[in-house]
Amino acid sequence: MHNHHPEILKTWKVEFDPPIYFTTFIWKDIESMRRLVTGCKDCWGYTHVNPYRIKLKDNEAFISLPKKFADIHLVINKFGSGTVSHEIQHVIMNYVYAISLDLIEDQEVICEMIGNSTTSFWNQFYENFERKTMSKYSHDLILRKMRDFYTLHQVPPTVRDVMEMCEVSSTSVVLYIMKNMIKEGSIKQARGRYIPRNTQVSFPE
Repeated sequence: MHNHHPEILKTWKVEFDPPIYFTTFIWKDIESMRRLVTGCKDCWGYTHVNPYRIKLKDNEAFISLPKKFADIHLVINKFGSGTVSHEIQHVIMNYVYAISLDLIEDQEVICEMIGNSTTSFWNQFYENFERKTMSKYSHDLILRKMRDFYTLHQVPPTVRDVMEMCEVSSTSVVLYIMKNMIKEGSIKQARGRYIPRNTQVSFPE
């Protein structure tokens, strides 16, 4: 897949066992992805593992892996942490099979690859998309929206409520923002909800 296809918004590399990496493709819409990605007919996310070869050298077999091991295809505003985790695990499990890791003995190595890949994916997603989206929302504006929500509903907002109010496509990015706002003391967390400073809240028993 060509990185500069007009229907692709952004691509980036995620190294999971350097120098081995997968490439993320973020598409404009589901129709384009399903039409242009071979094998992706009814899916909302798709992983393609690039071919690799088994070679013989001195009568011994060894695997020749491409540095670009796989591609992950996603559609903007159509995926969350679950979809991303699902596709990344496709990549890692195929890699585990290719290099003959043991699921029990090497589980710490495998889990580390999954964790590092997931962190890298969301950091780059935030840099490419959500930082621009959230730049129009200062923390003060987010606080005002949270207070408006509480006034209307008489209960503080959840992560998903904040995501919808601020038009953010991922709960993971909201969690990142809320974590920073908790650190600065502008909000606090209780019972899975986020409470603006100077707001008195009593939860029903």
